[in-house]
Amino acid sequence: MILLIALAVLFVALANGANDNFKGVTTLHGTAALGYRQALAWATLTTLGGSLTAMFLSGGLVQRFSGKGLVAEAIAGDPGFLPFRAD
Repeated sequence: MILLIALAVLFVALANGANDNFKGVTTLHGTAALGYRQALAWATLTTLGGSLTAMFLSGGLVQRFSGKGLVAEAIAGDPGFLPFRAD
């Protein structure tokens, strides 16, 4: 299950950054600084690098915005406090 979640995260991150990344790399092809295949490879590698970086850095963001310290632990641990319950 963890592998499936990791693959889904990688796919979403890749899809999220792919469009904007290639817009910037297209300039390299348009100015003839790189051929089409080289520009495509460069865009793919930089998108993958950005996706992996986002995946590793997101753990800190989730931890920081978890709400810990905003409410008392007794209240946060109460099942009635949780917004989504499996009733």
